[in-house]
Amino acid sequence: MTIFGVIWALIMLYCFKKADIKYMFFATLIFMTFQCANVLYLHGSSGVGPQVLTSICFIAKFFISSKFKFTRIRKDKSLLASLSLVALAILIIVSGYKNSNLSETLLVIFQLFVYMIAFLLMRRTAKSIGKENLYKLVRTIIIFVVAVGVIQWSITRFVPAAKILLKYIFYSDNSTDVYFNHNDAYHNGRIYSTFMEPSYMAAFAVGAFYYLVCFWNRLKENIALLIMLVIIIVASLSSTAYGAFIITGLIFIVSTKELKLKWKVLIVSFAAVLAFVFFTMFYDVLDVVIFSKASSASGVTRARWNLEALDAYNTSPIFGVGYKAIRGSSIIYTIMGELGILGLISFVSFNIASVWRVVFRGIRAKKYSLGYYGVLYAAISSVTCLVIACPDLDLCSYWFWLYLVSCYNGLELIKYRTNKIVMFDSFSQSNASLSLQ
Repeated sequence: MTIFGVIWALIMLYCFKKADIKYMFFATLIFMTFQCANVLYLHGSSGVGPQVLTSICFIAKFFISSKFKFTRIRKDKSLLASLSLVALAILIIVSGYKNSNLSETLLVIFQLFVYMIAFLLMRRTAKSIGKENLYKLVRTIIIFVVAVGVIQWSITRFVPAAKILLKYIFYSDNSTDVYFNHNDAYHNGRIYSTFMEPSYMAAFAVGAFYYLVCFWNRLKENIALLIMLVIIIVASLSSTAYGAFIITGLIFIVSTKELKLKWKVLIVSFAAVLAFVFFTMFYDVLDVVIFSKASSASGVTRARWNLEALDAYNTSPIFGVGYKAIRGSSIIYTIMGELGILGLISFVSFNIASVWRVVFRGIRAKKYSLGYYGVLYAAISSVTCLVIACPDLDLCSYWFWLYLVSCYNGLELIKYRTNKIVMFDSFSQSNASLSLQ
């Protein structure tokens, strides 16, 4: 067990000791951001991170707290998302069995299934958390990731000898995928906070921005944090972050019913002017990050990955060649190669079923809570990052927002039940008054 693992174990003991599941819920969310830390190592080199282990602890805590009893959820508006997720899980097993590589990928399949189960259980913890506490918890985690990002950038940029101070807490994974552990002048000038690389951080940071923006009644208290998130997104020098920010922003502007047309025009105009200024003053940066990306070594490698994933899809278009057996540059290519057309349909159905309300109905403050809308936009941004350049279905920053989507679904269900009970009581009292008369 690592030094970080000891700290993690003590936190888990504390969370299990507390009767209220909200402590384990908070720990589960915050440890989903620790992508570069390992709790322990298997067979000397293979590390196990806190994301999957804390999610397992959350599942265990849930069953202990509920005494293994399930209450039936009626009017569950996320039923289609749950069914799509179950279909995806079944397909992973079937694909692995058909391609005879199930035993080779059992551990990574187990990790993904843990995330899926935790996602399905999160909505049942909503009653214990509450909207205000949930907002405060998420905001605290966002502040934490931003703070670590600033510290990481400052140290790697100006005091690389001090990297050892963060090594055993945030970056104990020695993998070559972790930028912090390797001397690279280009990467050391970028912000990636607690994540392995800027693209993975983008799925969190862009989502965090739009989550907080949706709380327009609290913009005054969040304005400094929003500015810091924009700075971090820009300083990540990640085309994935830029693309996700723009695409999610367009969806936000188009679908938001609370914004008047003149405000939408003003925002788009301001963004256009800002883009022109950035293009003029920082063209060299944009050229490296975006315009010349395809011809760079990274771009050529990613194109080759996509071709290999397409070849795998053509080999087995229905079930693919097996989960984690191939990797494209985009989640679309990856799933097509791994799980075939059925896998792609299940994945797309799951994500559309999770966020469709905000896209097709837009924000209506009276319909759902602002936090619910915010987390849906955050989920959209994380999916966008997967499509652009984060081809891992088990990406922790993606599941971070999915966990919150599930929890907010639970909160909306509680509101629906409460409103229904209030209406029923009012109706009963009215009938009683008529009877007395």
